Amino acid sequence: MVFAANEDSDHAKEFSSILKTSAPNIDVSEAVKIPAGKGRLEVVALSGTLGKRTEGVQEMNFGIIPGTGFPMKFKIVYPVFDISKQNHKITSVNVKLSDGTAKKAVVVENFDNAVALDVANKARGAYNRSVFRNITKNAASIPASVATYIAAKETLDHIGSNVLARTAAQIGFTAAKQGMIVALEAVVDAEKADVRQASYFPHLASAAGFSVAPGTYTVTVEYLSGNNIVETKKIENVVVKEGRVSVEVSSCEK
Repeated sequence: MVFAANEDSDHAKEFSSILKTSAPNIDVSEAVKIPAGKGRLEVVALSGTLGKRTEGVQEMNFGIIPGTGFPMKFKIVYPVFDISKQNHKITSVNVKLSDGTAKKAVVVENFDNAVALDVANKARGAYNRSVFRNITKNAASIPASVATYIAAKETLDHIGSNVLARTAAQIGFTAAKQGMIVALEAVVDAEKADVRQASYFPHLASAAGFSVAPGTYTVTVEYLSGNNIVETKKIENVVVKEGRVSVEVSSCEK
């Protein structure tokens, strides 16, 4: 595939050495050196849709804010990706050629694994940044609302028996209390994990390679769940030339 894309056998050899380490079940020798009198057909099958990151949440209270009786709220967020919870139908792929040749495609890339690795590598940093944001936002938004609440409470506690004055103080205290609650909740509501990622990537990229006589072929790609065929795709009029690599791509989003 690399040779076909780059017209460069050196890149293909370099890529083959990487594949031998990361995917030892793949035989790349024929793709690098095409047998005499043959052509090479590489069929790439893309299946499923990449799993999504979700938000991990840890909510906690840090003591009581002096003079209020209310706790300081923290909401710590971080991205989570649990492979075991991803629901993918396609488990394997068979590729058949019109000359009767058939192979089971070998997985060359599991993109869910790539996302899981990325999340794992960044988890500690994301958690620590969320803690810092909580501290910063609490420090910025709470003092003013707490001061207003305490002042309103002091006024209410020491107001006289005048009905109008006491009613006005009660209204002021209620408003100050609500304002402080809103400020405390805003710290929680505003904290969101960064779960952005590319969309429309496949879950799996599988490949099957054939060294075949030059000619025109029909490629049939079967996407299976266990032993059951979920979907069949055909690629017509695939031309394979002697000494050259042809690459065909099929996809199934189920």
